[in-house]
Amino acid sequence: MSASETQNVLQSRFLAAGSGTLITSFVVNPFDVVRVRMQKYSAIDHMPAISQSIPNMETKCCKDMFWYPNTREGANFVKKPRSLGTLSVFRTIASTEGPLVLWRGVSLLLAQSLPANVIYFISYEHGRDWLSSFDVKFLNQFSPLIAGGAARALASTIVSPIELLKTRLQSLQVAKGSNPMTIAVNSIRDMMRLNGWRSLWNGLGLTLWRDVPFSSIYWLVVEFVRHERANKQQSHSEKFAESFVAGISGGTIASILTTPFDVAKTRRQLGHSLCSSANMSMPKFITCIIKAEGYRALFVGMWPRTMKIAPACAIMITSYEMGKRFLS
Repeated sequence: MSASETQNVLQSRFLAAGSGTLITSFVVNPFDVVRVRMQKYSAIDHMPAISQSIPNMETKCCKDMFWYPNTREGANFVKKPRSLGTLSVFRTIASTEGPLVLWRGVSLLLAQSLPANVIYFISYEHGRDWLSSFDVKFLNQFSPLIAGGAARALASTIVSPIELLKTRLQSLQVAKGSNPMTIAVNSIRDMMRLNGWRSLWNGLGLTLWRDVPFSSIYWLVVEFVRHERANKQQSHSEKFAESFVAGISGGTIASILTTPFDVAKTRRQLGHSLCSSANMSMPKFITCIIKAEGYRALFVGMWPRTMKIAPACAIMITSYEMGKRFLS
């Protein structure tokens, strides 16, 4: 492939990934807000009553106090839904805070997803094609798993600080007159004063525990679906349908299997830096949650997460594949 052809391929992939991200972000953001709230409410239900004085607070494993609502002035307005069902949380947010809150953090989601998805999709395809070029059966069979995990690890590391801010912003339920972005940004500043700039990557290890297996499972399923029709000439509508089915299948399976990692990641990013759980490894943190709250706590928010991820994956990969077709 010549240099000009390579440049054209990269440009088409870049534009395809960007357009897919724009569509996906606006469609799925409400489910992301609901997921974060459900996981926060679940943890608050199990937190002990603790002092406002953070340095002297009692810490008990994963029941430790969150940075919100007790550690920021003006962020202690909490109205919980009657149940932690997806529809109940949707209704509570819409009725008490307004429907627009469901799109809170969408600008950060775009700021996070645009570079992440461009890096992710381009890195995945280059990595998959490079691994497949070797005449090694193992690499040929598992190139989607290896390339998918590596591409997601790279993309997640780069955008981790934005993910941290987005998670905190979406978790906030504040009284009128309070600025949620100001509260979230101030919490990040407080954290950096205590722990330095490296704390911007708080929860990255847990994020990789979630995203790397998710991506590996996702691409294995996607490539399996594609393989079934690999030698068939496809029209645009057939390619659209194939990509959509592959995306929604891979997204659903991967989302359900990796929900425990997502719960732990969200709790770490909402946790105060002085909590005893702040430096726990993923296995220890998950074990702690199970002991304190039971196995069901690891699957809180699974349905809104799946309702977010499955269509997001379908829209994203369909937009990406169709965009490459039309732009190439």
